[in-house]
Amino acid sequence: MNGHVFQCYNKKTNRRQFSRTLQELGQYASVKLKYLQDMRMLLKTMMEVIFDLPVDLAATSSQAKKELWKLEISDFHTRRKLYASNKSVLFAVAYGQCSEAMQAKLQATESFREIDTTSNLLELLSHIKMISHRFDSRTYLYEAVLKAKMSVLNFAQGEHKTVPD
Repeated sequence: MNGHVFQCYNKKTNRRQFSRTLQELGQYASVKLKYLQDMRMLLKTMMEVIFDLPVDLAATSSQAKKELWKLEISDFHTRRKLYASNKSVLFAVAYGQCSEAMQAKLQATESFREIDTTSNLLELLSHIKMISHRFDSRTYLYEAVLKAKMSVLNFAQGEHKTVPD
């Protein structure tokens, strides 16, 4: 994945490293996995993809329509199976792309054992995002909001930095 790694928050790390690594994960999925549109949608929206079951045919449908419907049902089933398989593959890749410090922080969370056992990609990515953006569940909520606002308000472009940096 071209050296992109999920890292813990650090003042020296790039503020966009989570989103850039997530984009690289999407690129990896588009090259290595089948039905990549489902994986892209999952990574883009951070929500499960919902598959629509093909509508039943009327009893008076022609034989050709019945055969096409059977193919749609077969494709629906294959797509759902590959979606589950692809999520497991991306879970392993995403966890493998975490720095050692990130992996240690993930393993220290209360729900990691369940996330790991079920290979829950979305939960893993949400935990990675929280850690990489420096969210601490033990922090007083209003203090965390205040610090986040201060961070945004004090953000400035460096003298020799370009806009994409």
